[in-house]
Amino acid sequence: MNQITWRPKVFFEENRFELISIFIVLILYVENKFLFIPFLLKGKPLWFFRCYFNDLLCPLLFLPVCQIILKWAGINAKSYWLFLLLISIGGFVWEHMIPVITDKKISDPIDLIFYFLGMNVFYALMCMIKSINEYKLKYSSVLIDQAYKDDFYGL
Repeated sequence: MNQITWRPKVFFEENRFELISIFIVLILYVENKFLFIPFLLKGKPLWFFRCYFNDLLCPLLFLPVCQIILKWAGINAKSYWLFLLLISIGGFVWEHMIPVITDKKISDPIDLIFYFLGMNVFYALMCMIKSINEYKLKYSSVLIDQAYKDDFYGL
């Protein structure tokens, strides 16, 4: 029988970007709910933060959770088209199926625009972090090679 063992250090190292994203989104959600809306904002900014800010944050929470689950299942979920599919399915369910089930939710097509905008923000951040890591890896190996040469030649 093949057992899955829990290795927290490996889990946190492999999912660092996703976990940081989830943590930041949760902080922003709490700040929006308990600070921005009740105390700080008036007029049009209040309207945006009350109606659409959470829709912008939703993909930044939903996609990292999906990435962690898919990674656990052995699927490398870093494709723009996969994110587009996940957000489309999630948006359809949340904006069209949930309002049919309950009277407490209403369907708002503008929410879908913010879901897709949030997905693009997440994808851009993910690509930027990947580029930075590749740059660090490329140039750290060059620096290490140079250090070995300097040490070898006695410089």
